[in-house]
Amino acid sequence: MFEEVVYTTADFTRAFLSSTKSDYRPLHNFVPEPHKTIAGDIKRNMALKEMEAREKQKVYNLISYLRKDGLIKMIKTGGESSWKITAKGEGKKENIKSQLSLLIPSRKYIPARSKETLIVSFDVPEKE
Repeated sequence: MFEEVVYTTADFTRAFLSSTKSDYRPLHNFVPEPHKTIAGDIKRNMALKEMEAREKQKVYNLISYLRKDGLIKMIKTGGESSWKITAKGEGKKENIKSQLSLLIPSRKYIPARSKETLIVSFDVPEKE
């Protein structure tokens, strides 16, 4: 797009002065140096704002889901409001923790002291 490319006078002058009547290749093959543009900055800022809005919407959707499911509730204290987990939410959290503990092995182990050096080596197949 045109707004993404800016030719400065210096770029064009350099190409124009390096060409001759018999050799127009510098003008024909003119490639300007990359420059920052206002249009590019505006596009980046707009993309960041859109991404931020999408992420905020994801959080709002999650809060809405948790609230509708009765897992959290809003508490208003003075002029401020905050979210608190409900008893149903605590039960769900404990259920998820117990399920995860069955899937993920515990990292708790008791190291055995020894005067010998033990080297453990293993190989995981590349596709795994």
